[in-house]
Amino acid sequence: MIDVFVDSQRSDFTRLNLASGILQRRYRFVERGFREHDEPAHTETGPTLLGISREPLGGLFGVDKEAGVFISTWQSKGLCGYAGIEFGTYLVLCAMLGLTQLRALHFNPILQ
Repeated sequence: MIDVFVDSQRSDFTRLNLASGILQRRYRFVERGFREHDEPAHTETGPTLLGISREPLGGLFGVDKEAGVFISTWQSKGLCGYAGIEFGTYLVLCAMLGLTQLRALHFNPILQ
């Protein structure tokens, strides 16, 4: 199981956790602000960090090999309405796309 330390507002973290369902077999989302005494678990790729921001990031999500995954909720209400999905599902989708891209960057030197 991979610990994903989430840096976000409590409401966003709660929605992400509720919507993650079956993903919890592979990932455990830990609210970073709530458990400050915990250090990120070092997996084969290092600590996994996920940031959720209301600021525009130039896309739904961004990935930085050293800093982790960042999700933008800017304009997410309109995107969710257009796609016909709930906000929690949007967060899970962006998190999984970002975490998959991050893992690919760590394991495939050609992508770097």
